[in-house]
Amino acid sequence: MFKRILVPVDGSKPSNSGLRAATRLAREQGARLRLVHLAQQVPVKAPKSTDLTVGELYERIEAAGERLLERHARYCRTLGLKPETALYVGLGGRASEMIVDEAAKWRADLIVMGTHGRRGLGRLALGSNAEQVVRHSTVPVLLVRLAHRS
Repeated sequence: MFKRILVPVDGSKPSNSGLRAATRLAREQGARLRLVHLAQQVPVKAPKSTDLTVGELYERIEAAGERLLERHARYCRTLGLKPETALYVGLGGRASEMIVDEAAKWRADLIVMGTHGRRGLGRLALGSNAEQVVRHSTVPVLLVRLAHRS
């Protein structure tokens, strides 16, 4: 059914839950995986508390994103999958828009992503990338909620 699964990853617990669900689906259905990491926005100027230039800060953010993607890709390979990866650093715009755009560009037929599962004021105050992806995606979106322990 699904042949191209896009998975946004950021190293958080919800993201890791989404990745595990995506790998199960990919293995069951023989689907391709594309792991996408949207690194932090690069500031216009480096913070005052550091001697780093903006260029050096950008390089560090990029290197951290590459390490994160490699760690997740290695996990996928241990499961017999051959994931593709994409890293976007310092781009403007909302993460949700970038995820939807990447899904369209790559011709994904499913987006799998983790979510905190916040409700009420917490969701309103923080917003929800997952909710915005669901609202704007032209392909199905599977949200994997982080299990809360009581």
